[in-house]
Amino acid sequence: MATEAQEIMAEVKAMRAESEERAKDLAVKHEGRYTELTGRIDALETRMKRPGQGDRTEDERKAEAKKAFFAYLRKGFDSMAPEERKALVQGTEGNYIVPEDLEAEIYRELPSIANIRALCRTMQTNSDRIRKIAMTEVDVGWGVLERGASLTESTIVPSQSYDYVEDCVGLTKIGEDQLADTNVNLQAYIASSFAEAFAEAEEEAFIAGAGHDSNEPEGILTNASITRVTCDAVGNPTLDDLIDAVYALPAKYHKNATFVMNTTTAKVIRKLKDEYDQYIWQPNAQAGQPAMLLGYPVVMQNDVPEIQTSGTEGDIVIFGDFRKGYRIIDRQGMELRRLNELYAESGLVGFRAIRRVGGSVVRTGAFRVLETKD
Repeated sequence: MATEAQEIMAEVKAMRAESEERAKDLAVKHEGRYTELTGRIDALETRMKRPGQGDRTEDERKAEAKKAFFAYLRKGFDSMAPEERKALVQGTEGNYIVPEDLEAEIYRELPSIANIRALCRTMQTNSDRIRKIAMTEVDVGWGVLERGASLTESTIVPSQSYDYVEDCVGLTKIGEDQLADTNVNLQAYIASSFAEAFAEAEEEAFIAGAGHDSNEPEGILTNASITRVTCDAVGNPTLDDLIDAVYALPAKYHKNATFVMNTTTAKVIRKLKDEYDQYIWQPNAQAGQPAMLLGYPVVMQNDVPEIQTSGTEGDIVIFGDFRKGYRIIDRQGMELRRLNELYAESGLVGFRAIRRVGGSVVRTGAFRVLETKD
């Protein structure tokens, strides 16, 4: 008795012969039939490449892959049934692809706990790098071209630099009792754990990352091309120093500018007063909104260095339009591996996730950095 695969192969062969015969002398009246045959052939060949998949929809396949993924979380690959293993989507180096909705949940949580990400522009990609094109500002003019108005053409200067996507590795440990919980609760726990871990790692990199040569995003403070504003005197910054930093930034970036500083620096600046003995730091009347300094919001980020008591020179405050000045790149396709034995004695199971993210300064002019005086 012929197998299903053999029957499909025979049907494909017969239709292919008919299709090729018709293609030799194709007339308008035969175009519909030819297209139908080609579509049926493609569908049948796709079925043959996915034995046992039948005519399931993409949503059904995703649901089955997600079910297999949670089976992998709970039992590990060796204890999974054959049909579960077949539905599991494998990535690289023995890792497994995290279901799209779980990955999306992690991304949704990140901005709520990652201060810098919430300020910056983000984009998604399927590539390991994105070309950066350097160009001048767009030139415009007044008048009607048809009546002889002149228009200066922008000079575009291509470059060979790239924004790279780097590997960010997170680790969480889950108790065996938690693994027995429902898929919904387990997904929420994993999303929360990894979002917090990834947020902490990427925040540090977006501020002080060493760049692609060190397999890290480029940090804002790592970029030497950003203009520094030096305090007038050794020691703590003054009100005048902060005003200098604000007005050193081009006016076009003022509208969405933000101060970012360490909490210890913020404590020093919080005590500064104006000539009327009033604190210049203004708490926001709206709950959950940042305080205002010289009319601009303040965000705390402890990866920005503290004020050095020894009087050495160093960056202490970033001021600028982060959305226009810094770009974060997220590559889709988070992967996870179950660590079966490493924490077994403690009744825990380890999970290592790899997320790919990059970041770099795209407009140095959108930032000014206040530094202490040497």
